[in-house]
Amino acid sequence: MLAKLLLPMLVMLSVAIAPASSFAKSLIKGKVTDEQTGAPLGSASVTLHKAKDSVLIAGKITDKNGLFAFNDMPDDDYYIKINFIGYDTKLISPLQLNKSSQQIDLSSIALMQSAARTDEIVVSAEKPLLEYQMGKQVINVSKVITASNGNALDVLKSAPSVEVSAEGQVSLRGSANVKILIDGKPSPTAGSNLANVLEQIPAASIENIELITNPSAKYDAEGMSGIINIITKKKSEYGWNGILNLGAGNGDKYNASANLNYNTGAVNYFGNYDLYRYNRKSGQEVVRETYLEQGTMFLNQDYDNYSNSIRQYVKLGAEININPQNYLLLSSSYSNSGSKMRGKADYQTDFLSQIVDLSNRTFSTNQPFESFDANLSYKKTFDTKGQEYSVDAYFSNFNMDMSSLSKFDYFNPDGSPSAKPSFAQRNNSDSYINSLTVQTDYVHPFSQESKLETGAKWSLRGTNSKVINKTYEHSIKDWLYDSTASNHFVFDEQVLSLYAMYSGMVGDFSYQFGLRGEQTITHSDLRTTNEKFNSSYFDVFPSAVLSYRFAMADQVQLSYSRRVDRPQIWFLNPFEDKSDPNAIRSGNPHLKPTYSDSYELGYIKYFGFNMITPSLFLRRSFGTITMYTTYNKDKDVIYHTFMNYSDGISYGLDLSAQTRPATWLTIGANFSYYKNDVTVNIPEMPKYEKSEYFWNGRLNSNVQLMSNLSLQIFAMYMPKTLTPQGMRHESYWADFAIRYDFWQTDGALTFRISNPFDTQRWGGYAKGDGFKFTNTYLPEARVMNIGFTYKINNGLKQQRQRGKVQQEQSAPPDMF
Repeated sequence: MLAKLLLPMLVMLSVAIAPASSFAKSLIKGKVTDEQTGAPLGSASVTLHKAKDSVLIAGKITDKNGLFAFNDMPDDDYYIKINFIGYDTKLISPLQLNKSSQQIDLSSIALMQSAARTDEIVVSAEKPLLEYQMGKQVINVSKVITASNGNALDVLKSAPSVEVSAEGQVSLRGSANVKILIDGKPSPTAGSNLANVLEQIPAASIENIELITNPSAKYDAEGMSGIINIITKKKSEYGWNGILNLGAGNGDKYNASANLNYNTGAVNYFGNYDLYRYNRKSGQEVVRETYLEQGTMFLNQDYDNYSNSIRQYVKLGAEININPQNYLLLSSSYSNSGSKMRGKADYQTDFLSQIVDLSNRTFSTNQPFESFDANLSYKKTFDTKGQEYSVDAYFSNFNMDMSSLSKFDYFNPDGSPSAKPSFAQRNNSDSYINSLTVQTDYVHPFSQESKLETGAKWSLRGTNSKVINKTYEHSIKDWLYDSTASNHFVFDEQVLSLYAMYSGMVGDFSYQFGLRGEQTITHSDLRTTNEKFNSSYFDVFPSAVLSYRFAMADQVQLSYSRRVDRPQIWFLNPFEDKSDPNAIRSGNPHLKPTYSDSYELGYIKYFGFNMITPSLFLRRSFGTITMYTTYNKDKDVIYHTFMNYSDGISYGLDLSAQTRPATWLTIGANFSYYKNDVTVNIPEMPKYEKSEYFWNGRLNSNVQLMSNLSLQIFAMYMPKTLTPQGMRHESYWADFAIRYDFWQTDGALTFRISNPFDTQRWGGYAKGDGFKFTNTYLPEARVMNIGFTYKINNGLKQQRQRGKVQQEQSAPPDMF
């Protein structure tokens, strides 16, 4: 499997680099100008094609002087096609490169302005899957057809350097400590509830996803590996427009969504409604080895899990242009979900090749939740270009009321019922999260090349979690309250922050320096035992970016930032979860924040329509919050908790590339090779070090089978990953999707299949004093979905009636 994944990546990289290295020296150059004025036309699109079959060979964007050049081309017959907004397309042929003619100078090429047709022109160019803008990677979701009729997690699986586990945990460059933003704002929930939020955002409602691996001081310092910002759709064309989506999949999976807009010019009204029903089945294999003097004892646990979720999401809002200098945004959203899970688990204990114990567990969970969000934003611009002031306030509420029932039945080694009575447990929990954030930002330009950005922010997040546990008592045939398994935990966190950032440019050299200060105040109250834990600390987080532009679209960038990982409530709550008496989980209220320093050196190189981006990165982390596993021999129980017991250095190469070897084929790949050095310092144990190299890779290929029919293939490999107590297993899989556009692209049908070869596995092992614990999660395979999309009006007729032009250029974006 490794070879199959590596081969296309190597081929793709060789194709991307080939135009710069593998041909004999030759040259085709010219200058694009306006026919009437003779003025140079910068940013015109110039493409080079083979004369015999029109195959696209290379593409260029003219510089500010209208100049372009194709270097090192092989001998052949060509023609050139030139496009520029508002001008007629121009073809130049024939162009012959041979031994006697190695250089062709086209001198000045004059373009004629399009005559009296601008009220009917709609110029659009195909956006690539991945773009680079202002120090961040941007995934255009419309190009991820393998996520059609899916959700935000499905889209993130295709994102470079991002990993999504079967449980919905999102990691960036191997670190799960990543900050998730939705429309630039913190997600309503955190910790284990984040997967619920991301699953609830349909892919059809997402415009793009931004990956920021080294955020500046303008952003919150939380999220050591970086920031993932999910931008939802809010169209602004005049009149009515929108998108409708319907989908159905095997195993009783359905979805429907409507994204509507109405723009009067002064006010843009927008709304979303999404309905999502999803049945899922999965498996899990857990093996516990305990090392005794007489030999090794094995506890094998096999799980079969089934879940059914019905979710609804509603969003309404309005963008109000009070006047040309004052803008107001009002929006709110509501979502609810009814999620039910059930399953069974078989337990078998072996010792010296003999079965010594058998048991069976059945369980069911009902997990409904509701969330509400409200946002108010005001922005004022001034007469000075680039000067602006903004105020944002947003509130979110998340409430989950969960009930569960589990029962253990015991058997003799021969499988007959045991005399030991069954053990039944009933659990009811109610938890809510409220968050309120207010921030203000100001941008002051000193010139076209320099500006100062500053701001302040206050956020408050409060959580109240109550768990009531009862066990069934056979002697009285009734449920009894279990105080040892019940819990009431209250937690709140305040963060006050200030930042200032100065950026400027000298010629082709750009710089940005920032400083952020954050005061954090937390209160934890374990009301079950009347224990209180308080913490207050102040931190400073500097950031810096230096960049240099070599050519029209080639840049190098060096960046640094300091980040923090504050312990979440799920890590702090000392409550012992005994739903599985063989493996008990609890939090640690004495956890401290984890800090990291991140350095990155990146280079972006374009070869026409080909692009390659190598990045060297290094991240040092201190006091990393990590799950800690121990074994109690007397009770024969595994305990999981969290500790700040490891420091680490992660460094390596992250390589992204895109190529278009033919007009019908686009290939994108991401490859990471890095080393983890971990120093483990567990109390009452000798300090030790672990070090290992790792790599991972992904491939995304889009094949244009016909003008309106495309195929997309996504393949992913995640390697073994070092953990302080063990190793995470490797995982690899592929997804396929096909899309058919009709009704002049207003309608589309998609079909996708996920994990068709059933190769995806998640898990790993942890080793400690006298034990080894191995966990393997088996997600659902061969998930198929067919979907229908219809664009309402698409915002085009209204623009034409007003004589407007919609313009999307395919030129490499301005990075810095």
